[in-house]
Amino acid sequence: MSAHHLEDSGNDSPENLVPLCVACHAVMHVGRSLMEKIVEVWKCELSQVEIVRQTRKWVKEGFTLQDIKAKLPLQPGHHPPNSTEYANELVRSMGSAPRAYLAEPLCAVFVNLTRWQIEEDESTRKEPTLDLPFGRPGDTQEKDKLSLALEQSMKHDLPCCLCGQPTGNRGVFIPKDPKASHLGAPPKGKTRTVIYALCDKHPQSAATSESVERALAQHFTTVNN
Repeated sequence: MSAHHLEDSGNDSPENLVPLCVACHAVMHVGRSLMEKIVEVWKCELSQVEIVRQTRKWVKEGFTLQDIKAKLPLQPGHHPPNSTEYANELVRSMGSAPRAYLAEPLCAVFVNLTRWQIEEDESTRKEPTLDLPFGRPGDTQEKDKLSLALEQSMKHDLPCCLCGQPTGNRGVFIPKDPKASHLGAPPKGKTRTVIYALCDKHPQSAATSESVERALAQHFTTVNN
């Protein structure tokens, strides 16, 4: 979850903070999200809350953000959808208010958000485990070592393991069999973990998980041979 400041962004007291999911936090900071090309602004008959809910639902079902945008009943606003002028207008209208948000029917539509924090039900989740889209193998059971490896990996783009497109997104794959021979058996007492790159073209789904596992197996079979 993200911590959102209700008023003064320099005031980190608990009374001034509320937890928000990454998507809702991006909406709250629409100016920054427009500049970073995470969202666009459109008119829509659906509320902003409903757009977030529907987008999360469709992402979980395997739709891309481009597919979802096409499914939403959108109409152009009074500026181009990627214009930061929407944010400038909010700033000009704030007066002494600490925050200002888009007024309906204007809404933020996601076009380039990769973290959706969608967890599948444990009873229905299919292996292999595929975490958020963090390819290099590493032996570790310690979260701090994995975090450091991810941090080092994310300093530059790597080719997507499925299509080769350069991306800063990373995923972590932990085989069901910790001694999986096609990934190279790890030292005794260690767990084989693979950090890979996965671009936004590939939705988080069981099918993508299986494709990633096949791609990694093929890669390490070729390397080991």
